[in-house]
Amino acid sequence: MKIFITGCTGIIGKTLTSRLLSEGHFIGGIRGLQACEIESPNHTCQKLMLSDWESSNLAFVSDYDVLIHLAWITTPNKYADSSENYIWLNKSKMLFTEFKKSKSPLIISSGTCLEYGEARKDFLSETENVNPSTIYAKCKLELLNFLSAMNVKYIWPRTFFQYGELEPNQKIISTLISSSKSGLQMNIRNPLRKIDYIYYKDVAEIYSKLLNSDFSGVINAGTGTGYSIEDLANYIYTVSKNRINLISVMNNKIETDIISNNDLLFRTIGEHKFTSIEEGIHKMLK
Repeated sequence: MKIFITGCTGIIGKTLTSRLLSEGHFIGGIRGLQACEIESPNHTCQKLMLSDWESSNLAFVSDYDVLIHLAWITTPNKYADSSENYIWLNKSKMLFTEFKKSKSPLIISSGTCLEYGEARKDFLSETENVNPSTIYAKCKLELLNFLSAMNVKYIWPRTFFQYGELEPNQKIISTLISSSKSGLQMNIRNPLRKIDYIYYKDVAEIYSKLLNSDFSGVINAGTGTGYSIEDLANYIYTVSKNRINLISVMNNKIETDIISNNDLLFRTIGEHKFTSIEEGIHKMLK
């Protein structure tokens, strides 16, 4: 197949591009400032800044069979309520509209577990009501609603909290590792809240399996297991022998656990052996 990936030089993008190339697909892509490191006769990658995402510059995407849309603002401590999300929303709608001109379009676009919002109990399933609280999650949900009304086949993986050795230093596991090395204390609002962390290579593999499935619609991409910051700190200590000084600070906001219900995912792609949190942290500490 001819597959087009936005954000093909990002953490998931380049991992997925390499995987799909190994499966024999032709992969086209666009990127921002980050250079493409993949050299293959079956891969083309062009620089196209978000400001240049116009219909005339995107018309060529309709030559592809599949669009995998990964690009978005994800800068830690900025993305959640940045006004840039609205720009990504409008440009993404333009991209989808151009791609719809393909002969038999399939759009796979990255969603987020944050679309569910905070007021939840137990494990999150795709049938949960959505109540996003951040601009980022609200824009993602609006894009989903736009996509579902387009009368095209689509897959919307709601990815939970991805991590890995390529992530920005400001993300939580990288911050914990830095704290373990420096000895500086970390102030944590809720050290016992459990979050579903998924290793970036597992995310790429799930995308690949979804591409080869007959599924259409919204589907969770998480591990089904939650870990608290205290758990993560203990795993880091087990591997590195560097203890992290966690300080719990006052938090009046009720924050529930965020863990995926994987029933639909396993019915769709079959059983999947996820990278354990211990193994993932060990890779990050190397």
